[in-house]
Amino acid sequence: MPALEKDLELCSQLVWDTQYWGYPVARLNPAKLSPPTLSAAIAWAQEAGVRCLYFLADPSCAETLKLASDGAFRFVDMRIDLEKRDTFGYLNPAGIREAVYDDVPRLAAIARVAHTDSRFFKDTMFDRKKAACLYARWIERDFHENTILVAADQGVATPTGYVTCQKESDTIARIGLLAVSVDAQGRGIGRDLVRTAIRWSAQNGCR
Repeated sequence: MPALEKDLELCSQLVWDTQYWGYPVARLNPAKLSPPTLSAAIAWAQEAGVRCLYFLADPSCAETLKLASDGAFRFVDMRIDLEKRDTFGYLNPAGIREAVYDDVPRLAAIARVAHTDSRFFKDTMFDRKKAACLYARWIERDFHENTILVAADQGVATPTGYVTCQKESDTIARIGLLAVSVDAQGRGIGRDLVRTAIRWSAQNGCR
């Protein structure tokens, strides 16, 4: 990941996370640390009253890993971003459609149990029940602010899975959440949802 750019802020408060958890949550923006960067970030967090400071570290930088440990950061989870370019070529699989308002309660129910391998569950500082509800709230937010594609069997209105999509810029789209209900797994639904998300990104001008 790139080093800190001149116009990139050192830390950013995360408004949605802060509102949900009820205390200040922020992110340390650069992927690499130096002693001055670490000292400045800790001072910023203390002054802002931050109780949780996320840091997405570059694991190839030994100095960063040592400084993160020295600064009392705890390893919680590993994040891997996969990138696909040239997003044309997939046909729209049968049974995939855009979510409607009546889908939201079912999608939220799936979300409460589908993401227990996430950092919110692995970090013991977060309440597990509230972590489960976070993903239900995430679904509700994305329905209003982004796009949710759902899988539903032919002739059946109830969704069996979902993928949330958002445009990060004019040319970049991102998958936020992907899940299939337990009783529908193993049938290729997740594959079809991802392919439809790729098609959606192409239709919205993203590469």
